[in-house]
Amino acid sequence: MRIHWFRGTDWAGSTGNFGDWLTPYFLHKLTNVHIEWCRPPLAEMFGCGSIMEMIPEDFKGIIFTTGIMSEKSQRHDLSGAKILGLRGPLTAERVMVSGGAVQFGDLGLLCSLFNPNEEKKYELGVIPHYVHHDKEYPGYHKIDVRSGIENVLREASKCERILSSSLHGIILSDALGIENQWEMSTEVLGKGFKFHDYAAALGDMIEPGIWRLGNQERIAEIAETLKDILEQM
Repeated sequence: MRIHWFRGTDWAGSTGNFGDWLTPYFLHKLTNVHIEWCRPPLAEMFGCGSIMEMIPEDFKGIIFTTGIMSEKSQRHDLSGAKILGLRGPLTAERVMVSGGAVQFGDLGLLCSLFNPNEEKKYELGVIPHYVHHDKEYPGYHKIDVRSGIENVLREASKCERILSSSLHGIILSDALGIENQWEMSTEVLGKGFKFHDYAAALGDMIEPGIWRLGNQERIAEIAETLKDILEQM
């Protein structure tokens, strides 16, 4: 299957951004589908990430937990696509779809089913967005989103609480049941839209500078549903 995601090197490599590589990672882990990366015009599937704007208007393939980057994004007519999930209801408001109810939730919530449950070693962890990879966080255990999915999982699991300017840092923390705080930054595109979109899928709200934990019951339900969808693919 030809799939588009925002590409680094490879999903197990050292320079692939954590959130961008969740689609091929979980397809590899949970399905027997042969996958290959391709440019948007040739894609048969778009996965997680704020990549809705890259989907062709006449797209007839699969959309799975994809999101929109900004509230200013133009409305998309995707009535010909097979939408297996969208990141959240704020994305859904800007997409024309056909059929019934749409599943909400980000693919990163599947991390809840693969929690390494490492022994807690750090009171405070930080998962900076990749644009902040050079920023120093004294007193925090810094986790590099480019260090490979399983390494990020392990290191996050060792933390009691996590600060993050990355949406998938927040999602991972929620998935692992770790209290987290959103560090809002003007360097991260979208002005917070994607954070609010994700939280709305849980029936939650998220604000910068406030410690929180996403609805764990809802996260467990979404993770099981997304896993079932993938395994039936």
